[in-house]
Amino acid sequence: RRYCTRCASVVRQGGDSCAVCGSVEFSSGWVQPKMSSRQKAPPLPFPWAQLYLPEGTTISLTSKWGMGKSSATAAMHDPDGTGAVIAGWITAEQDPGPVFDMFQRLGKPCPPIFAVDPGNPLPDGRQALKAMVARAGSIVVVDSLTPFGLKEAVDMMNTVMGDCLRTGRRGVLIAQQNKAEEIAGSAALQFAPDVVGKITADS
Repeated sequence: RRYCTRCASVVRQGGDSCAVCGSVEFSSGWVQPKMSSRQKAPPLPFPWAQLYLPEGTTISLTSKWGMGKSSATAAMHDPDGTGAVIAGWITAEQDPGPVFDMFQRLGKPCPPIFAVDPGNPLPDGRQALKAMVARAGSIVVVDSLTPFGLKEAVDMMNTVMGDCLRTGRRGVLIAQQNKAEEIAGSAALQFAPDVVGKITADS
């Protein structure tokens, strides 16, 4: 990553100036900030309001099946409230119809839905990212990585992380849990993203 030496913000790949303060001085190692950086991404609504997820970052979200990962993630979409917008919902577990029904049930406008072929999900997932509007601070969701398989799930994760760094989008990577209550698949799915979230039951 490159950092602005003036405000310590992450400078997106390919950027020629800091999106926060306009500085053109970058460093890949040390910084000595002279001003406070300001998070430009729209704040997230409840229940995500206290989560620090600035531009260019990704979160891995996991739980057991049926615990509400998708519904909780859909609650991030709040264009008429905080301004947080899901740029695209990549669905690998459901057809677009049930995803649309979920947003209707939550009283949310439906973002663009991109369905991937379960037999060959990686090319479809990459094509979906290219088709989304690249707006800094917007959110891209993959629901979920589990059907991608062991290797292609990691490849898709890396693709989304690289896309977020390049465009300033925020990524949510949903995954199922195994019997040990850990992310099903490669350990990289748990440790590579910037933030790891886990939904648990009260009882």
